[in-house]
Amino acid sequence: MVFKINSRNRDNFVFTTLLYNKDLQLRGQKDRMGIAMEERNDFFTDFLLTNDVNWFFGKFLRQNYNEYITKLSMVIKYPDSSRLSVNNVELDGKILDEIKLKSDNTNKRILLNAFYYKQKRGNIEGLYSLLWDKVENKKIREISSC
Repeated sequence: MVFKINSRNRDNFVFTTLLYNKDLQLRGQKDRMGIAMEERNDFFTDFLLTNDVNWFFGKFLRQNYNEYITKLSMVIKYPDSSRLSVNNVELDGKILDEIKLKSDNTNKRILLNAFYYKQKRGNIEGLYSLLWDKVENKKIREISSC
């Protein structure tokens, strides 16, 4: 997959994706999708393309640009869809930092890890882990370890 992000309009980023097969022939069509950027401090995590050609990334809100993450959404684009599915993740008052995504292709899941805090400017409390089901497009399990 090749993708491009057009950020000319700060309120709505436009993603263009092209999906190719192993012989580099275009599979399907060129897709254009918009994603609302409600806040000035919205950012994206790393982008993942899984073995079954699902495209994943996270969208998050940082307070005051370099501060901690207080709002998180998981975003997925399925290969047969021309739209992005955005799902909010309830953080239950946790403040995150340094989000990393990994794909578990065997079990069709996404693993999200981040450091978490209980209060702003506090010490790291532990590791926050989220297991996301790619097929059902929902949270399976969440763990906060100290």
